[in-house]
Amino acid sequence: MNLKAVLAILAVAGVTTAGPQVSNSPPPLPVNAQIGGLHFPFTCQILGSLNQTFEVLATGTGPSYGATGSKFYLTDTVAHILVPDAVLALARKLNATHATANASLYLDASNASPSQILAYQGILSLAIPATGSTTLRLPAGNGTLPAVGPFTLGTGTDPAQLAIG
Repeated sequence: MNLKAVLAILAVAGVTTAGPQVSNSPPPLPVNAQIGGLHFPFTCQILGSLNQTFEVLATGTGPSYGATGSKFYLTDTVAHILVPDAVLALARKLNATHATANASLYLDASNASPSQILAYQGILSLAIPATGSTTLRLPAGNGTLPAVGPFTLGTGTDPAQLAIG
C-alpha cells in the first residue's frame, strides 16, 4: 500500500497526520465497493398492536464526501433482519408456518435534498422454521435494493446525514 492510499484511509477515519500537505483528491473506489454498514434496532407493530424490536444489519455503498450541490445515490444495499426468538415462539404457538408484512422503508436526509425518499416498499414474506432462529433478507433472494436517490448535498459546513425514517 502506498503512502497516498494510507493517508486517504487515515483522512476518511478522521486521523490527522503531521508532515507534508497532500491534495484532497478522492481515493479510487471499485464499482460496487461496500463502504458502510449499520447495525441498529428497528421497532414495528406485529399482530396489529404489539410493538416488537428487531435487530437489523444493513450494508451499502455511498459517498464519504462531496461538494456542495453534488448528487449522490446509495447503492448495493442489503439488509438482514434478525427475527427475535419471542416472535418465532409466538408464531409456533399459533401454529403459523408463514408470515407476511407490508413494509415501507424511508430514508430521511438533513443538509441534503430531498428531505425524505422511499427506499423500499413491498411485501415481506417469512417462512417460520419449526425450530431455531431465522433472518429475513431485504431484498428477498439474491441481489440488492435498487439505487436510492439522487440526493443533492446542501451548503455550508454541516455534514449531510441520512437516517432511516
